Amino acid sequence: MIREYIATLRARQYHAGTLTYTLAGLYALMFWLLWGDFCFTLMNTIWRTVLPLQIKALEMPNWVIGVIVISIPSILNFLLNPVISTVSDRTRTRWGRRRPFMMVAVPFISLFLCLMGFSADLGQWLHGGFLGQWSGWSLGAITTGVIALIVFLFYSADLFVGTVFYYLFNDVVPTAVMARFLALFRMVGTGAGALYNYFIFPHALEHMRWIFLGVGLLYFTGFLMMCLMVKEGDYPPPAPRAKSGGNPFFIVFTYIKECTHKKLFNLLYIHLIIWALANVGGSIYGMFVNLSLGLSMQNVGTLAAITGVTTMVLTYPAGMFADRFHPLRLMIIIKLAITVITPLGFLWLFVQFRPEVNFSIILTINVINLALGVVYNATTMPLLMRLFPRERFGQFCSFAAICQAGVSVLGGFLVGFFLDTMKNHYPDAIFGKDYFYRLIVAWDLFFSALSLLFLALLFKEWMKLGRPGETEEALGITPGEEAES
Repeated sequence: MIREYIATLRARQYHAGTLTYTLAGLYALMFWLLWGDFCFTLMNTIWRTVLPLQIKALEMPNWVIGVIVISIPSILNFLLNPVISTVSDRTRTRWGRRRPFMMVAVPFISLFLCLMGFSADLGQWLHGGFLGQWSGWSLGAITTGVIALIVFLFYSADLFVGTVFYYLFNDVVPTAVMARFLALFRMVGTGAGALYNYFIFPHALEHMRWIFLGVGLLYFTGFLMMCLMVKEGDYPPPAPRAKSGGNPFFIVFTYIKECTHKKLFNLLYIHLIIWALANVGGSIYGMFVNLSLGLSMQNVGTLAAITGVTTMVLTYPAGMFADRFHPLRLMIIIKLAITVITPLGFLWLFVQFRPEVNFSIILTINVINLALGVVYNATTMPLLMRLFPRERFGQFCSFAAICQAGVSVLGGFLVGFFLDTMKNHYPDAIFGKDYFYRLIVAWDLFFSALSLLFLALLFKEWMKLGRPGETEEALGITPGEEAES
């Protein structure tokens, strides 16, 4: 009986477009995609956590941190994402339509990541040379300018990977196991982040050069290996382009019209925009809140590692859970719980505990938030896959991305300006060092509640349209395929 069951599993086939996998082939595919995710996560985690600390150490205002870490990448995302996504959707090569973009970009990403580790040395060299003498700028200003330039070059290259990497899943991973794969994907990502935060982050400023250099080389070899080992199938010819006469305004108009022709899509875009604003504060300034409560760099890294491991443990069960229910239904429940829990952050505006007590309270709140966040994240990509048309998935995802990027350009500046304003109203001399960072919870709560409102409107429209994407047939899955997987 057991032998027959094992033989049945080995003989079972899984399909994604023209690709066919045995069980062993499916495992190999997932291994290489998850290995690529490990390298990709380390690469993206290191610069987003270390550069804000470096810029703050240069005594730059908070809005500068927001502009460099949030606004510059968002501007590039806004400009390049739709171009890369749409061109990728229409690309046909023997290497596929996604991998060529990634393989060309990887060497440049690795180069600029390594240069980030030497930004202080480059700033010192320029300050001691012609630029410092000619401009009269301070060492901090020149070094910050160097960081901004490297971030611009780095993210310009990174978009060619970050944009199409996720589209690759929709092309090569069988739909029947998609939610579980995405759960494993997030597990690996959070695991990589946990390892980084516990072992590397506390020493990031002291050993910045070697850390950036090591991660840059790992990303170059590891991610490029993934690109070579994962194969894409054959695609049908792209749909004929609308006759535009080469008019770029007509092309842009057609792109926007196609992506916004349904109220359902527009409500989804608005929800994603507001949710991006809700997250823009905590993603960058959350560690400064923890430091203002007396936590050390080791404490901050340990917190991130523990919550990361918790996320990793819960992610796969969350993916299985998301397979059972429609992602939009789950998303509303989770978003409501997140909005209810967010006001707990106001506690530290009125009460001051010892650092070890603060550590325990923050850890408890983070674990609760992450348990909710894991389920929420498990529903996001499946929701897009159910609502957006499969044949132009990259195009619609790119429009969602530029909507979020467009508002993040302004949000990165505004959240920094908000904190600088709070700093003037709550000076360190009276309220304690960096007390004003604790007010970021007000920003989080306002936009979380607003995003919940538009998510409810999205659900109402979805119900009105007859719940598109709820049945297996709407997803292009053969009835019974999911049960067999």
